Amino acid sequence: MSYCSIPRLTFSGRFQADVSTVNNDVRHYDNKTFESRFQLPQEREGPFNGWWNPDGTGAFRLVDVSVQQALNESGTVTDDPAVDLRLNSQSERPAAKLVDLDPQFQMASAIWGMRVVLTDGKVEYMRADFRPASFRDINFARGPRGVPPSGKFTSVLTNVAFAAEAQNSPVLTALRELSEANGHRLSINLLTYGYSTRVTYGLVAGSIGPWLEGEPHGFLLGRRFSPVWPRDASGRILTPFVNQFGIGYFDADLHRQLSVDLSNAWPFELDGSMRNLGDLKVVVLREPDVEENITGGAGQVRAGIAEGALITADQYLELGQVPYRDPDWLTKTAGLVDFPLTDEARQLASTHPLALIVPNPANPDQWVVVMRESIGGLFVRADDFIHRVDGHKDGFVPIDIRLFAARRGQRIADLPIECTARGRESDSGGSDPTAPDPPTASIPDIGVPVDLVRFQNQLVTNSDGLAETQLHAGNPAGVRDYIDGQIYKVDYNIRVDGVSDSPLFDHITLHVRDAYEPPESPDWETDIAPILIQFGNLYPIMSKGLFSFSDPDILKQNARLMVFAMSLPIEDPNHMPVTRDLSEGKRQAVLNWLQQFLPEDEAVPQSVAAHVSNADNVPPPGIESTRSGLPPADTETLIQNLGDSNDGKIPAMRDAILSQLGSRS
Repeated sequence: MSYCSIPRLTFSGRFQADVSTVNNDVRHYDNKTFESRFQLPQEREGPFNGWWNPDGTGAFRLVDVSVQQALNESGTVTDDPAVDLRLNSQSERPAAKLVDLDPQFQMASAIWGMRVVLTDGKVEYMRADFRPASFRDINFARGPRGVPPSGKFTSVLTNVAFAAEAQNSPVLTALRELSEANGHRLSINLLTYGYSTRVTYGLVAGSIGPWLEGEPHGFLLGRRFSPVWPRDASGRILTPFVNQFGIGYFDADLHRQLSVDLSNAWPFELDGSMRNLGDLKVVVLREPDVEENITGGAGQVRAGIAEGALITADQYLELGQVPYRDPDWLTKTAGLVDFPLTDEARQLASTHPLALIVPNPANPDQWVVVMRESIGGLFVRADDFIHRVDGHKDGFVPIDIRLFAARRGQRIADLPIECTARGRESDSGGSDPTAPDPPTASIPDIGVPVDLVRFQNQLVTNSDGLAETQLHAGNPAGVRDYIDGQIYKVDYNIRVDGVSDSPLFDHITLHVRDAYEPPESPDWETDIAPILIQFGNLYPIMSKGLFSFSDPDILKQNARLMVFAMSLPIEDPNHMPVTRDLSEGKRQAVLNWLQQFLPEDEAVPQSVAAHVSNADNVPPPGIESTRSGLPPADTETLIQNLGDSNDGKIPAMRDAILSQLGSRS
């Protein structure tokens, strides 16, 4: 069950992402070459400087968000009292934070420290904490050039609590019962789209539904719809986010009924309307896919009816239509549509692929398969796919990994999975190479040394459809010079020929920080200044709204405030640094330095995390350091399709395309 299961609430409104953009260019991290202009907004025709929002606070807020629909346990939209309640992302505490993992991996921005409250302005009907989550399935080809990208944050609400007044709502009562049966947790999804860098606001639509113990935290393990990436006549990739009809990745949940999530998939027009492809049906294809030796090794799958095929009424069983052309459909439903299933439909869907079809304009007796379920119904995904890891000077630190696998929504045992390291990548995390007057610092390579992340290459899922393993990360030891640690990416793929393409940035990604032993009596010049001056450079709002991080005398005067912020847990919205990229060792060093400026009866916390001392000195498993076998890409067309925006993600995407696809052309 999930955010699109029944019972559920849907909501929509706006969000604010007031991110700081000085840190969008990795070269700004070099204290020796940092220039004051990097804290100024970019110029229209001149240098990028500090990009479009150098004074950003990192705040993430839900604004004017309200419940649009309440669906009861029979799947019926009701006039439940929960409708029109406001969804407030914070209550009596600071804004949540939106944070990149690293300037050299910006494709998994995460929400930290968000509290979700359902309220009518007087009574809090429900309160919960949003488990930190990164966006996935980012869609840079959602429409024609000029349409902003979209992405989804799927997570779990923890510590869910309901007020007595919630019993007046049948839907909230049902959600409360499910929450209490599953550790006071529910599932939540946020679609963010239409973001404007000019005003730092965008649109949000989402839903809250059940979550069951043992399910993934960060995605729906259901029926996966995967686009066939458009290619030219020579096989070069043209768009790695959507298919030839402009439709991107999405999921469906099949329990008592089929619930399909089209929120991040259907293409937009420039005016924000949904692109009209004609009457849209959800169907089960009557011809099965060809599946051979999937769990036996040397397996292969092939689509019985492929995307783009023309079919007639005798080749499918219709489940229902999607009313996507209603201008309020997305904001009312959060892109979710439900279909009750007959016994025939349920039985056929258990062994046959689902698909979306629209009429063939050239022949009224034919329908076009504009999207279909992944080939063979196969789907594998890592749950927690972003990891912040403190290296150890004496060995390798283990990182637990869980990969969930399913076939047509059912967990599958004995499925072979192959893991490969992405290896060295160059020129990632800089601005557009044609931009005038770039920073002078060199751009570090990522993914090296390649043998510092080791793992088992070949995995097999267990009876629960899980492949559980460990990655082992060594000490980067300053390999990136002016920026802490190193970025490593590990791809994972089903080891079966013919499976659908995985999303472009769905790696397991690590930020492995340099091993660091905090001195008991740190020195400002050698130990502390390099850390705090860098943060002061990257986040000018601190010196403008708080105090200078480069003046030790001012820091001494504010030692108590600094200790408070730097001692908070990483999940707290006030945690410092906002970026969550400081190792525990260096954070402890700053606290140790501040200790001498506190009253004698005030001691700073000792906050070194357990994994800092838990190095594994046993030789880790072997590694295959190679790039994944994606086909070559038409990188010029791909980059043109991204558009001209300098929103901080477009240049990062440009770099990623060149490093991941372009180098294979």
